[in-house]
Parts: sequence; C-alpha cells; structure tokens
Amino acid sequence: MTSGTAYWIALLGPSGTLRFRDHCCSGGSASVASAQSNLSSLPVTWSGSATFSDGPLSAYGGSAASPTLVVSPASLSFTASVGGPDPATQPLGISNSGSGTLSWTATKTASWLTVGPSSGSGPATATVSVATSGLAAGTYNDTITVAATGAQGSPQSIPVQLTLTAPDTQAPTAPSGPAASVSGNTVVLSWTASTDNVGVLRYDVYRSTSPGFTPSSANRIGQSPTASFADTSLAAGTYSYVVQAEDAAGNLSGPSNEVTATVSAPPLADFLAGDQSIEAKGDFNAAGVAEAYKTTAARPARLRDHRLRRLDQCGDDDRGRSLRRQQRASRRAARAGDAQRTDGGRVERRERLEHVRHLW
Repeated sequence: MTSGTAYWIALLGPSGTLRFRDHCCSGGSASVASAQSNLSSLPVTWSGSATFSDGPLSAYGGSAASPTLVVSPASLSFTASVGGPDPATQPLGISNSGSGTLSWTATKTASWLTVGPSSGSGPATATVSVATSGLAAGTYNDTITVAATGAQGSPQSIPVQLTLTAPDTQAPTAPSGPAASVSGNTVVLSWTASTDNVGVLRYDVYRSTSPGFTPSSANRIGQSPTASFADTSLAAGTYSYVVQAEDAAGNLSGPSNEVTATVSAPPLADFLAGDQSIEAKGDFNAAGVAEAYKTTAARPARLRDHRLRRLDQCGDDDRGRSLRRQQRASRRAARAGDAQRTDGGRVERRERLEHVRHLW
C-alpha cells in the first residue's frame, strides 16, 4: 500500500465490523476498530486513533449471524387455451439455508398473476396461479420478486411465462367401421378410432330401437375412452347404435354409420313334472360312501316328466331290486318243478318260464 492513496476493501457480508491491524514479526500494534457497524455502505473516509509505522496493513470483516434466502424453482411456466380452464397452480418454495430468522416478501406486477401468501417468516411454500379470463391468445411474462431484509441472496427474481393458445374449434373425425356382436343379452360395439388436431377425449354412444334415429343427450347410453363399448342387460329386441367422438374442448364429430344388433329371447326353462319326491330310504351307506340317484323319463318325448329314485351301490333302485327278487324266486320254483316232474311237467315248466319272461 502507498501512503496517501485511497483503497477500497470489499466485504461479502452485508453487516459486521471492519477492523485494521498492524502486526509483523515480533511486534506490532493492536487492532483498531471502526465505529461503523453496518457495512451496507462504506464511509468515504475513516481515521483510526492508532499510527502504524511499519509492517503490512490488513483488513478483515466479522459478519454477524444472518439468514440466506433460497427460492425454488428458478422460473415458472404456464400453458392454457383461450376460453378453456385456467392451468393448474404451481408451488414456489422459500427457505433459509443460513442462520437467524428469515422474513420475506413476494411481489409481482401483472394482474393475471397471483402469489399467496405474499409474505411470511421462516420457510414457506407459496402458491402461484394465473387467471386467463379476458386474455387473448399470446405469450405473457412477469416476474415474482422475493426479498428478505438482512438476508444473503436477497432479492431473487423468478420469471413467470404464460402461453395462451387460440381456442380449439376443430372437431374430431367421425368414427368409422362400427361393428356389433351379441353374446347373450350383451351387445359389444367396436369401431375405428377418430383423429383430432389436439386429441380425442372420449366417444359418446347412442342407442335406439328405431333405425335412422338422431343422436342426442336423450338417447346417449354411455361414454368410452377407447374405441369399444359393451351394452349389457338388454331385453330381447333389435337395437340401432351410433357413435360420436369428442375432444377436450367439447367439439363433437359427425355421427358414425348406424349399426344394428338383435338380442334373442332366452329359451324357456324345462321344469321337472310328475313324481319328484324321493322314495323312502330303506338302507343307508356307510360313512364316507356317497348315495347315487338317477332320473327316469315317465314317457317318450321331451324330458319333462321325471322320476327320481335312490340307487344302491350296484346301480339298482328299489323297484329294480324288487324285480330281481321276484325273478330269483321264479327260477327257484322252476327248478323245484323239474325235480317233481309229472306227465304234465313240461307244460307246467313252460308256464313258469312264460311267467319269468313276463316279469323281465
């Protein structure tokens, strides 16, 4: 340093105390402090009470504990369509990476831009929103300024951009190639997807029992985000269907070609008739052995009259077992007749055999 020459000493901290000292080798002078306690602006001149005769001159600053302002994100962007809904709000984080208490304010200029809350103490998340009502298509810009007195990194500027596109007035193309298939009481519709300059939001499905009908809200039966639709729980009859595509702006395409489907009535149920009671059970299977049953038609024709009988383990019902007992008794009687044959024995045996054949 040269005597008589003015020097500026720059400090990064916005507050603290500026001190000069002369200390070299084995001796030196003690530090001399300035009465200036706020270094936001340096004095034009300053003189201390000590005189330094030799040695290097140094200056150092001691900054008091201070907060540091941090704002995120560094910029915000919104997109919307004229006449459409306002875009979703976005957060703006405000925090303190230093020490001490952070008191901040957030300001903006444009009337279409809102920040809330606009002030606070300590870390916070402000909500940034835009209102597009009354704005024409175009690009709009503004800046959110966040300031914190006594904090490092203050103020901070956050640029905000709003892009408004012209309203969507173009309707999607009409769905093509509608087809219908029937399964029971359900009609399954499918068609070729529509196209749109922005995008198809959904498909509106209309139904009528009168061919050549005009689609309207009165006969709209549902909506589908895909190119298919299932119409369920239908009564027997013939139905006509038409499909329209719709975009996010509410533009409707022309109707698709009409497609028809016929739902048939279900077949009549055949109910059991006649004797449906289970005959009295005379025997019981052992535990773990199932009982078997069979149904027998009472007469040739459609299976309407049935008889339900319990079967034994051999597959015979009560009536079959009784018949087999009668047959065995007849055969024993025939054999006894042969042992006591007389001149008319052959005739008696023939009669017994006829009796057995009749029983079969």
